[in-house]
Amino acid sequence: MAVVLIGGLRIASTWHLFAETYDEAAQIACGVEWLSAHRYTFENQHPPLGRIAVGLGPYLDGAHNHGKPTRVAEGHAIFADAPDYYRLLAEARAGNLIFFALACLAVWLLARECGGAAVAAMAVASFTLIPVVLGHAGMATTDFALVACLPLAFWSWQVGLDCPDRKHAALAGAATALAVLSKFSSLGFLAVMLAALLALRWRRKTLPKYTRKTMVEAAAVFAVTLLLVCWAAYRFEITPIRTPPGRDFLLLDRYIGASGWAHALVYRLLEVPFPLSKILKGIGEVYQHSVDGHDAYLFGRVSRHGWWYFFPVVLLVKTPLAFLALAGLGAALSLRGANARASECLSAGIAIILVSLTSSIDIGVRHVLPVYAFAAALAGLAVVRLWPRTKIVGALFLCLIAGNIWAHPHYLADFNLLAMGTPERIVTDSDLDWGQDLPFATRALAERGVREAWLAYAGVYEVARERGVTYHSLPPNTPVEGWVVASVRKIYFEGAMARAKGLPEPYGWLKTIRPTMRAGRSILIFDLRKKLTGGSHS
Repeated sequence: MAVVLIGGLRIASTWHLFAETYDEAAQIACGVEWLSAHRYTFENQHPPLGRIAVGLGPYLDGAHNHGKPTRVAEGHAIFADAPDYYRLLAEARAGNLIFFALACLAVWLLARECGGAAVAAMAVASFTLIPVVLGHAGMATTDFALVACLPLAFWSWQVGLDCPDRKHAALAGAATALAVLSKFSSLGFLAVMLAALLALRWRRKTLPKYTRKTMVEAAAVFAVTLLLVCWAAYRFEITPIRTPPGRDFLLLDRYIGASGWAHALVYRLLEVPFPLSKILKGIGEVYQHSVDGHDAYLFGRVSRHGWWYFFPVVLLVKTPLAFLALAGLGAALSLRGANARASECLSAGIAIILVSLTSSIDIGVRHVLPVYAFAAALAGLAVVRLWPRTKIVGALFLCLIAGNIWAHPHYLADFNLLAMGTPERIVTDSDLDWGQDLPFATRALAERGVREAWLAYAGVYEVARERGVTYHSLPPNTPVEGWVVASVRKIYFEGAMARAKGLPEPYGWLKTIRPTMRAGRSILIFDLRKKLTGGSHS
């Protein structure tokens, strides 16, 4: 409880420091719509659980639905209507503290089964010392809900298989429903994790032997609980998938044709109202997104459909090296010592990584954050079991603490030593530059008496909210004199996009100049004033 409280306080200390990131206004809008307008219509690709949490604080403070046509426009309207912009943003970000506490509970439950209360305590401590965990727990986005609910669902399966009665079946159904309601990507993770769990228990001959009646009862309770909890999150709506009427499903038409009896029959079925239709619609939209791909950046290159090794790379450079070492030692202990529960945690973490290899939406480590919950259980096992034999684990744990202190408050954009101080050459996007650091640039310039600067900013935050420095938009392909503030995404990601199209990099000229300073972790500041003694740049 102490380390959870400390972690929560460190997260809270960042709420007012960072600018609004790309996704936050839209996520808040969806949550406020669910709470105030009692509907969920802006987007089905993401389920409502995480959005309800980030919308709760603003809603309790008076935010309401404005009836705008899109979630982005609605988010802007909510912010414009707020008496205090930064207070509303902090209230929204506070919603993820719910999931931070729940994730710590899930880590405790998983690790306690691996080796008792001491292992569980060290696992939770390790988990709360991972910068990227604290970073995403401090944003008003949907990613952290899955960090809590996916390991909780896995633990419920473990105890359910140990004691397959109706009570544990209901627990597993509810926990699985929460995972599904966090993100639809959970469906792929859950399937492979369950397969791995069953395979391990079958190999060890520890699958429970129960009667057909018990199996049917447990399955029925699990299914009913799962469906009811999911349906409740959608306010027990009964709607058709084909909304608005007349909508075409181009991806579906590839399989059934654009006309004919099969097309007519399927489209007629899509117009029949039934429960949980929005979940099926959302899964379809996720699949469409996966087929369409998403612009991604890695090692100076861009791709619409990503790379199979993207998530292993970002995990390697975003995870503290001390934590990687502790988790690796815990994995070795789980295998050598035949620790059944620890090996199950290891298999769940591997399952998440294996599923991620197939992803064509490679936009950040946030999509595989739940892997840290399982790795933390292994790290806790290593600390407790190896401490009496070697002081190396103690040194690693101290390094983990020191690294977390060093990262504060820039948890979101923290990298380990493998990034060599230039992470923008590896990844950008939500791993480094989500538009969060402009206030740090303004503060750095103001401290130096700078009142005007050119700005190439990648973000949705309203630059006019900044006080003390007047920013002028920096045109592409236009070298200038004076102070220049540039997001690394503008220089590197957009530069790579331009190169891929055979165009000049819009801010590539800045790559040839050494920055004067770095604001936060994602903004470079250049002093390009002419020296009094000549025309060279400083």
